[in-house]
Formats: sequence, structure tokens, C-alpha cells
Amino acid sequence: MVMTSAADNAVGGVDSYDVFVTVLNTVLTLLIISMPTIVLLVIYFLCRRGMNRKKQIEKMNIQDL
Repeated sequence: MVMTSAADNAVGGVDSYDVFVTVLNTVLTLLIISMPTIVLLVIYFLCRRGMNRKKQIEKMNIQDL
């Protein structure tokens, strides 16, 4: 961990807390912005699983004939 004085920060030093807050804000913003995509992907995979089950049942029914 780098220790800097208040004078160094005033001149142009980088505070590790500021970097952490910036990174956290960026990550949260990206998560919030991509929420619709995440929801649509969940719906897609749930529907796809149902379609695969129907295909497997249909194949079993054909084989039973």
C-alpha cells in the first residue's frame, strides 16, 4: 500500500480510495446497463431448455412407434 501525504494528493498524487471508488462505480454502472441483456439471456436459456425437452420427448415417441 502506498502512503501519501495530503500535500502529495493536492499536487496531483493518486489516492487509492479514489481509484477504488472509480472502479466500483464503473463496475456497478456496467452491471446496471447490462441488466436487460442479462434478463433476455435468462429467458432465452429457459425457453431453449423447454424446447430441447420437447424435442427429446418427440424423438422418444417416434422411437416407440
